[in-house]
Amino acid sequence: METTKYAVVDQDGRATGFYSSDIHSELPEGAFEISHEVWADWIVDNGRKRWVDGTLVVLEEPEVPVQPTVIRTLKSDIWRRCTDEEAALLDAALDAAPARLRRLFNDSQVIESDKPEYQFLLQGIGAAVGAERALELLAASQF
Repeated sequence: METTKYAVVDQDGRATGFYSSDIHSELPEGAFEISHEVWADWIVDNGRKRWVDGTLVVLEEPEVPVQPTVIRTLKSDIWRRCTDEEAALLDAALDAAPARLRRLFNDSQVIESDKPEYQFLLQGIGAAVGAERALELLAASQF
């Protein structure tokens, strides 16, 4: 089942949040639908990207240094979003991960995209279930 992705931007077109129909039952005011491809592109280096006239635009240099949107995912949401088969694959991947990364994952309640280990987790989950599904599993949680 294909999920619908949504974005919310500030007055300058900078992303302030991303939402997915399979995870978020309510959308904030101003949320608009974007394609899965736009969403996947936008979340990478989002400090240099703006939504301008219905199109994602990449700036050569950010006008003002901007902190990228930090995606915060409750670890429990990752497991809830998994199928039983995916959970078994992730569990096996975690067992094979280096001790430091395994401990960081096991001892944390929240995964944050601005932490150095996030890319390792994204790659490891992607290797287990595919890159697209990894992004869905690590989508922002509602707090």
